[in-house]
Amino acid sequence: MAHAPDVPDVYEQCQAWPRETAEGVARYFASALPGGSRRRLVLGCATGVNDALPLARLAAPGDQIIAGDIEDAFLARLRDRAASEGLNNIEGRTLDVTEDLSSLGQFDLVSLLFVIHRLERWEQVIDRLRRLVGPGGSFFISEFV
Repeated sequence: MAHAPDVPDVYEQCQAWPRETAEGVARYFASALPGGSRRRLVLGCATGVNDALPLARLAAPGDQIIAGDIEDAFLARLRDRAASEGLNNIEGRTLDVTEDLSSLGQFDLVSLLFVIHRLERWEQVIDRLRRLVGPGGSFFISEFV
């Protein structure tokens, strides 16, 4: 009997960007950040290959990245990859963008890539998430057209 691929494997086979693309997006995001120690919130990160891990590789000492998704298997893969690369500046958390995330505080960068199309009431979600962006920070959203 053939072994069925797990959810993170299928995601990465079908959804992972070429490494150059992911690194380019990370550089673009990082270019919008102020100097000093920075906090980043990457929502809908899946396994982190497209956004959270490339950002963590570019992060300066003292930077903090919280990578959130609702799928525990994705977050387990992200944590394993971060540990294998020695990236101790990233924390994978189970986060649902439809819930109040204000207890996380404010961030210099918040990103939400390709999640809105899954949300029934996305306008309310965006309103809540934009409040997580601190003064001088950036909120990056990308979506299918």
